[in-house]
Amino acid sequence: MTAHRVNVTSNPAQLQAVWDAISVIVQNLPFLIDLKPKERLAMAKFGEKQCILVVKALAIAEQNPDILPSSFSFVGWRGALNAGVRQEWAAT
Repeated sequence: MTAHRVNVTSNPAQLQAVWDAISVIVQNLPFLIDLKPKERLAMAKFGEKQCILVVKALAIAEQNPDILPSSFSFVGWRGALNAGVRQEWAAT
């Protein structure tokens, strides 16, 4: 038999506070997008090893900017990396 361990009680003020907080997040992170389940599954998964590789690739590319097309944005790469990578990986 399944044991029900969750007993949620909340009042309308608490729920409104949660929705307000979510609204603040959405306003401050306008680049977030909704993904369908198939889109999410199709995306590359990055673990610690992959993230370290991307961080090192960025460092090498920044030291040798002529290896990438001139239209490539290091600022965009660094911004995306800092938004999605733990800071201790970005420091390596």
